[in-house]
Amino acid sequence: MNLVPILKIGGEWLSAEDAAKRGLILSEIQFNGVRRVALENRSGETVRIEEFGWIKASGRGDFDVPGLRIYVESWQMASPCGVRRWDDEPFDYSPEYLPNCVSTPGDFHPGERGRFLSDNMCCLRRPDGAMRLFGFTTGADRFGHFDVKLGQDGVDGFYALCACDRAELPSGGRIETESLLILDGTDTEALFAAYADRWAADSHARRRFSAPVGWCSWYYYFSKVSLADVLENADWLAAHRGDGDFGKVSVIQLDDGWQTAVGDWRGMNEKFPGGLARFADEVRKRGFTPALWVGPFIVENTSALAAEHPDWLVRDEAGEPLSPLGWREGHRLFILDATRPAVLAHLESLFRDIRALGIDYVKLDFCSSLCAVPGGRYFDKTATRAQALRRGYEAIRRGFGDDGFILACTTPFAPVVGIADAMRSSTDITPYWNKPGQHAEAPNVPNVCRNVISHAYMNGRLWVNDPDTLIVRDDNTELTQGEVELWERAVTFAGGSLLLSDRMATLSPERMALVRRALADAGTYRDAFPADRWERTPPTIWEAEKDGRRTSVILSFDAPHGVRE
Repeated sequence: MNLVPILKIGGEWLSAEDAAKRGLILSEIQFNGVRRVALENRSGETVRIEEFGWIKASGRGDFDVPGLRIYVESWQMASPCGVRRWDDEPFDYSPEYLPNCVSTPGDFHPGERGRFLSDNMCCLRRPDGAMRLFGFTTGADRFGHFDVKLGQDGVDGFYALCACDRAELPSGGRIETESLLILDGTDTEALFAAYADRWAADSHARRRFSAPVGWCSWYYYFSKVSLADVLENADWLAAHRGDGDFGKVSVIQLDDGWQTAVGDWRGMNEKFPGGLARFADEVRKRGFTPALWVGPFIVENTSALAAEHPDWLVRDEAGEPLSPLGWREGHRLFILDATRPAVLAHLESLFRDIRALGIDYVKLDFCSSLCAVPGGRYFDKTATRAQALRRGYEAIRRGFGDDGFILACTTPFAPVVGIADAMRSSTDITPYWNKPGQHAEAPNVPNVCRNVISHAYMNGRLWVNDPDTLIVRDDNTELTQGEVELWERAVTFAGGSLLLSDRMATLSPERMALVRRALADAGTYRDAFPADRWERTPPTIWEAEKDGRRTSVILSFDAPHGVRE
């Protein structure tokens, strides 16, 4: 497939020749097995660039064959991923959540058969098994993405692009796309692993920590959690430290529900007497690492931060603060502008203070909101969305320290490689199988499983994958015995983090047996992958290495739901 440079400006696509007539010079650079497109502005004026990269040149190529399939990759944890055929429709996104699902929602065409958006990478597969993977191996400055149109006889259209988000490029300025890698092969998992290894190398992945084992408050207590709830479970786990593999549990993660208001992260509400210092101290007394949920870029409209620093918020073209998300009790959320120096100083100071309390692990949530504000304009008019996110994470890392553990959640993947230690690999798990009318990104068990196994190639390469928590309880759940058995095997086979999220003292012996099995197997599975990735979404045959041999598990997503090994 022959790719040639292309540029989008003012809604118009320009070839290199047409761009040059406007003083915008496109050139391709190839080095060390990757390629980039450079853009120089010699027009004599500041321009706003939308996208640039490559387009498939006219003519037929070796992937213009009938029966082509494509693997579509996610932008962030909840974005659906999986295999599509030339006559399939794209994944069904919720219109309200679409800006958080793909990097270029304006390019999404619901219901258009054969047209697919893919972020970070995509992979084409011919019926004879030959594959070609296209993947961006850097992502600090621009979101790399693909817009592909498959037809009955092959590739009808192919764009590999980097989003510039109409950021200003002054006259004399020069920018480059992210690095594009193209790999051929016939072994899917070897191909995906080779891509992830190169992505990790080019983006300087940290690889500092092994997968944590712990307990999380969210999926039993949700926002009603109290200090008493947290300590009850910490006490139970401490008391059972010598019982089987419960000694592996080392982290107590306090999730959403502790803050006085979103954005006011230094104080705790009345359910947590003594504040953050007491929470951290009580958890440490019981022999665990305290971990804390924070939404670093979201600000509740009732918060002190919003009242004291309205100038810190992302605004529209008219200068009004944008509020794209709803919150509890009818409240709204604003977004912190991470291109403002004062906001970066605030983030650095905040996370330095959190770390000083003895909290060594943070979960950063709702981070795609910084990159998914339709009509938003940053303080730094030259900054892209990827750069805004990267700057925010860099400030947090500076404050939290190089040896602190950062779990990224609801965060676009590419800009935080090299900063995050762990990444949520799926949408949220739920205490029910699914609900009628749910979209492909919605929280439910099949959607979680689809992303958990599809993203397993990232685990241990880019970061520690976090498949979300293990919930197996009898109470406050609609899941059957077969469904919790399926989820326990999915979490275990994924090979990443293992966080329990039930009320430990109330688990029945049958459900506790699943916890014990998961703890015994924690950290023993390696290099998981879906053996039937190209045949069905979600894949049902999962394989991994354990004790030096390959083992497999079959998950049934058709009723009755369950598992067999």
